[in-house]
Amino acid sequence: MNADKRNALLLTGATALALSAHLAAQPLWLAAVLVGLIALRAAQILTGGVRIRSWLLLALALSLIFLVFRAHHTLIGRDGGMALLASLVTLKLLEAGERERDANILLLLGYFCSGTSFLQSQSPWMFALALLSTLALLACQLALQRPQDGLGRQLRQSARMLLEALPLAMLLFVLFPRLPGPLWRMPSENIARSGLSADRMEPGLVSQLALDDSVAFRVEFSGAPPRHALLYWRGPVFEYFDGRRWLPPQRYGIAPAFTATGMPTQYTITLEPNQQRWLLALDLPTRLPPGAQLASRLQAVFTEPVTQRRRYTLTSQLDWRIDADPNARFALQLPEDSNPRAQALAAGWRNLPPAARVRAAFDYLRNGHFAYTLEPPLLSGPDTVDQFLFDSRQGFCEHFAGAFAFLMRAAGIPARVVTGYQGGDYNAAGRYLIVRQADAHAWVEVWLDEQGWQRVDPTGAAAPARIETGLARSIPQGGDLPLMLRGDGNWIKAMRLQLDVLVNGWNQWVIGFDAERQRDFLRHLGIDDFLSAQYLGGLLGGAGLILGGFALLALSPRRIRARDPASLAYQRFCRKLAARGVERRAQEGPLDFARRASTALPALAGQIEAITADYLAVRYGAENARLPALRRRVSEL
Repeated sequence: MNADKRNALLLTGATALALSAHLAAQPLWLAAVLVGLIALRAAQILTGGVRIRSWLLLALALSLIFLVFRAHHTLIGRDGGMALLASLVTLKLLEAGERERDANILLLLGYFCSGTSFLQSQSPWMFALALLSTLALLACQLALQRPQDGLGRQLRQSARMLLEALPLAMLLFVLFPRLPGPLWRMPSENIARSGLSADRMEPGLVSQLALDDSVAFRVEFSGAPPRHALLYWRGPVFEYFDGRRWLPPQRYGIAPAFTATGMPTQYTITLEPNQQRWLLALDLPTRLPPGAQLASRLQAVFTEPVTQRRRYTLTSQLDWRIDADPNARFALQLPEDSNPRAQALAAGWRNLPPAARVRAAFDYLRNGHFAYTLEPPLLSGPDTVDQFLFDSRQGFCEHFAGAFAFLMRAAGIPARVVTGYQGGDYNAAGRYLIVRQADAHAWVEVWLDEQGWQRVDPTGAAAPARIETGLARSIPQGGDLPLMLRGDGNWIKAMRLQLDVLVNGWNQWVIGFDAERQRDFLRHLGIDDFLSAQYLGGLLGGAGLILGGFALLALSPRRIRARDPASLAYQRFCRKLAARGVERRAQEGPLDFARRASTALPALAGQIEAITADYLAVRYGAENARLPALRRRVSEL
């Protein structure tokens, strides 16, 4: 394979690697079309096929634009824009000829695609992919500039260039001023929401998350974490019941005052983007981060939706009491003629004291042969609570919570449904708690005079293991759960927990190194202002020290000679002739020196001329295949 064909294949492979993140984000059919076009380009290079005509390229361009619009319903924003970019770069591959200009354009486009891959994901794996594609593009660029070098040498040179850039990149990462927000905001109307719903709670909605092992948030405790049964991460609160669904409150007010009755718990949460305003917190948060507030139903919320990963520190009180809450009177609403059998059951408890009514409803669920299952039967019709309590008796946490809250209201006890997460998986390797989407949970709060709002988890009546140990040991079909949700200590799960430590560290110290954390870091160094002499001296002095060190290293005679293997062999040749009394003069070129050396040493004239010819062919003629012969002849001289 000649050098031109090899370089064209290398350029195609490097460009495909730079596009891989964008291709993976496309629908399968669109990705297959683009991969097919890239394969067509590779086949074209290998077989020496003719270039595609301009009119056909134009038709392909219009077709790909149509396909991108059909896949994403837009040509702008992250999804549509990146799909359009990947399509046009693929077409440029097909259009490229043997001109150096085409190769340089593709290299620049490849670097751009490698950088924009972080719009798809900012995980450490995406960073590794971007680093690998940059390495391939650098090697391709070196192959175009120095075709006499082998691929191995080009890859080594590219890796060295990246390593040399690392100290300066780290200095700028740590010290260069960071903006408090993103440079731009991507359109968010098509971004799918993940996790809990903020607008309703109904049978089947929470159980959809039970097989989702993706991370919702991670928690680092300042001390020992509370036991599993106390880990209730409070989220949306639902107060209005329309006969089937529990909906957010129809009226809002100020948060009621509460009294702490135990020791506080301090912790730091790293929350994954969920496109919602709520701020997951242990029930009940007493100290919130800046930009957050406590809503009237004791739910912590941000002023803006969480569109990117956020890290915040809170203090919560696990034992608390509310003496008065004007919102409690709204927690008795029920639709007329809704679920008559459940209302009749609860009416029999109205003569009991309030606390006894709560116990009666809990005992009914505990002793009524109810089953906690991931696959409850579908409840249809207007009276879903009756169907669950008296017919199916199978459900997930939202079935138990919704039915219990209904019974309490029918019995005259104010009640509301709280959703969030319960429990978590402790990662001993990283000393933090992982809360997954599968830990989504629903429970009930009831209002009792002299006690205020009290948490009651009716799921514990049918599956107490769900509260004490988690989901895996609470359902009979635990073997159907995803790997990371199972309770067995398999080695794959252990390995993934170790990898999660890497991911969490990356999120904390690279992605999470925002303007606030940068200011805290600089304060530890005694720098309070970006315009101070200390800051400017550190930034400019550090950059100058790094660049000066590289300049001294690059300009050292030994480093200069080591760059070119042909020069190394020729320098050895000159030393051997100098030992025979013929020393090369500073102003003397290789041909002049060879003529003078051949005259002085006629017995070696043939070897001198052959060595000189090989050196000139390799050094200036890009005939790298003659390098072994040059080295051999010098050794034999």
